[in-house]
Amino acid sequence: MSAGSAVLRAARAGDLDALCALEAGAGKSRWSHGQLADSLARHRMLVAMDGTRMVGYTVFQWILDEAELLNIRVALAYRRRGVGRRLLAACLAELEGARCLHLEVRASNRAALALYGESGFVPVGIRRGYYPLATGGREDALLLRLDRPAST
Repeated sequence: MSAGSAVLRAARAGDLDALCALEAGAGKSRWSHGQLADSLARHRMLVAMDGTRMVGYTVFQWILDEAELLNIRVALAYRRRGVGRRLLAACLAELEGARCLHLEVRASNRAALALYGESGFVPVGIRRGYYPLATGGREDALLLRLDRPAST
């Protein structure tokens, strides 16, 4: 599958099982069934589909004139194929009117940091020891922000 062949659409309540299955194979920092159900009910979610298979999703929310990107997840077998880039671009397009966007990312997630940097996000802080590690330690979260010009 190429990035261009993934179909993006709004997530639906019936997607919960597919979202949970995607998380089960995600590796680090999996979201729970409850977190995904809550996100479906309270936030905006887009999913990437390859035929009938869900291969990625993004979750984001508006907060007054700002927005927060809560998660982008791509199935392991579909990484480095442009799915994450398309999900981020769709998220940014939907958040066009936001004055700024915030997100946090694992300090070790070099692919995500490169993607966010290419999109104009810059580091603005660190949450020390935010993410748990499988080895029992903890990893820092980098706080990133994308400022946009005020609309006239």
